[in-house]
Order: sequence, then C-alpha cells, then structure tokens
Amino acid sequence: MPEQVSVIGFDDLPTAAFTIPSLSSVKMPLGEMIQEIINRLLSMLDYGTLSQRKAYPASLILRDSVTTGPFYR
Repeated sequence: MPEQVSVIGFDDLPTAAFTIPSLSSVKMPLGEMIQEIINRLLSMLDYGTLSQRKAYPASLILRDSVTTGPFYR
C-alpha cells in the first residue's frame, strides 16, 4: 500500500517541495563539500598525501512523502 511507504531524496532539490506528495529530503552543504574535494585533490597532487577528513552537518527535511509508523519520530 502506498500510504505505508516513505520516500526520502537526497540534496533537497528546489522542486522537492512542489512534487505531489512533496518529497522529504536530506540537505547537505554541497558547495562546501565540493570545495573540500578540490582542496584534497590539490593536496594529493602537491604533497602526495590526503588532508584530514572533514565531517559535514546534514539536516532531514520532512515533507509529505514520509508516513507515520512504528519508527517515525
């Protein structure tokens, strides 16, 4: 049954809020992540080593595509 299934996207595209049902999504700072990838690649090319890994915050944007259920909070 469709009402028992939750769907969550990734990247929180602008159109996610306008789909029917509106799509829940995980939002991440993609610009910062891309810049870090570039910096790491340049570091590898210059010094032959990788820089320290960095963690990025993510936020869950709940919309209509998430149903209630035993694990919903």
